[in-house]
Amino acid sequence: MKLPHPPLLPSPKKAVIPSTTRSLVIYPPPREEECDAARPSDITSFRTLVKKRHELMLRQCKKIIFSSSMKYQHLIVLPREDIVWCPVFKAASSSWLNNLLALSYLPREEQERTRERNPKAPLKLVKPISRPIPTASSYQEYLRSRRNKNTAPKSFLIVRHPFTRLVSAYRDKMEKVGINSVDLGYYYKRHGKAMVAKYRREARRRFGEDFFSADNNFGSPVKNSRGKRVEGLPVFWEFVQYVKRSPMADEHWAPVYSYCSPCTLKYETIVHFEHLHDCNESDFLAETIAPLNHTLPESEERRNVHQPEGMTEDELTALYFEQLDEQDVKDLYRVYEKDFLLFGYSFTFRGKMFPSDKLIDLVHLL
Repeated sequence: MKLPHPPLLPSPKKAVIPSTTRSLVIYPPPREEECDAARPSDITSFRTLVKKRHELMLRQCKKIIFSSSMKYQHLIVLPREDIVWCPVFKAASSSWLNNLLALSYLPREEQERTRERNPKAPLKLVKPISRPIPTASSYQEYLRSRRNKNTAPKSFLIVRHPFTRLVSAYRDKMEKVGINSVDLGYYYKRHGKAMVAKYRREARRRFGEDFFSADNNFGSPVKNSRGKRVEGLPVFWEFVQYVKRSPMADEHWAPVYSYCSPCTLKYETIVHFEHLHDCNESDFLAETIAPLNHTLPESEERRNVHQPEGMTEDELTALYFEQLDEQDVKDLYRVYEKDFLLFGYSFTFRGKMFPSDKLIDLVHLL
């Protein structure tokens, strides 16, 4: 059967070399020199910026018809600190689970014991300080129990460009196994096995047998320093086919609009993952939600450890997207379209802008 779109990788050798002409361009690009003008340089600027982001979200919520219901069980609620957060996985969620513990009322000694007991289970870090919110009624009960009912809880979201988040999820969960792993791992059993079983035959037709060879890193564009790539793991194209059909199958790639229901909860403070550190948004967020104790742990990482040296996050994302054709990208955009609109993200693919009706003023909110 003839393919509707030819593969973008004409040969296995080119699969491991970053292309100088990229089909995908991520917006916003890095603009650190504009920190004073377009992004926060002090707490007052930060508050002005997040107010604009909040207003953008509210405007878009009025235009978008949402079919998903509020997932209250995803919320992290800290009653004593009066903080409400929905963790967007692959958008600094692990760091901020640790940060919330540091910003809490727990004594430092108890915080350290909590970290020692849960070295690989970040969600458990907040268990001693959070309140389970399984249903709408339990959330309403929390609101009624608050001491200060004249103001809303300090709610926040950390969001990320949907496509860089998607590539990060693939690289972290599906592309590799642990250095000392004896099998293909938990995420392979949960998702990867089904990806390969369903899409490998088509992938071989698209890319050829050599694409999956050890010399071509088993179909992955770059080495992953956080683990080893072995035969049988899904390639990015297979992963995307699975995500297109099962976008809510895992929290690491679930759309934010569905997982966190921003048009229902209307989070007050929205922070962009891309600017957590370059303009101190991480520190300003801490000061906003914990004004009496806003010192973040010194060990907080300032660089994405999954990002290869010498490549920007945008370049890495574009490289993986070279495995996709135009229909794949359009389908992915439909999956994440509401996230793009709600949070002001955009991209071009082969010169075409998405969202196509992007408002001009959104560019200045990024």
